[in-house]
Amino acid sequence: MDLKALSPKLESKINELGYELVSLSSRKEKGDLILSIVVDRVEAIDRNAIVDLSNALSSYLDEIDDSKEAYMLDISYD
Repeated sequence: MDLKALSPKLESKINELGYELVSLSSRKEKGDLILSIVVDRVEAIDRNAIVDLSNALSSYLDEIDDSKEAYMLDISYD
């Protein structure tokens, strides 16, 4: 997974959805690759907002990430 290539695309999509990208990182945890995205926005962020954002970004990542590496998506807010 090439974070440098994904970052500008993800940031644009996140902004389009009304959020600001705070950080983007990946790590291995117990053998699994985890893609961590931290977001923020002016309005309060609740669990439903994170679920909606996760669904939107998961679909978008399927479109733009051409790597075949499996990962878990972790979205949180600042």
